[in-house]
Amino acid sequence: MKTQLVNKLKAGVVSIQFRKRDGTLRDMRATLSDELIEVSSSSSSTGPDHIQCVWDVDAKGWRSFYWDSLISAVKEC
Repeated sequence: MKTQLVNKLKAGVVSIQFRKRDGTLRDMRATLSDELIEVSSSSSSTGPDHIQCVWDVDAKGWRSFYWDSLISAVKEC
């Protein structure tokens, strides 16, 4: 599942929903596509295996989620 989702993120924008550590639900439009990431920085999309770093398309910044909190992920057209 991780590999498939990371490949989708690299190919474009994915709408993901996950449960934050405080229990609230979070919807995010995310990507790992170099063409869609709006900054050139030393930030990276890597981290511990149980956390996925992504570019939040709407907030225009790096965000992350825990894999075990992921509820859904749908690639946008």
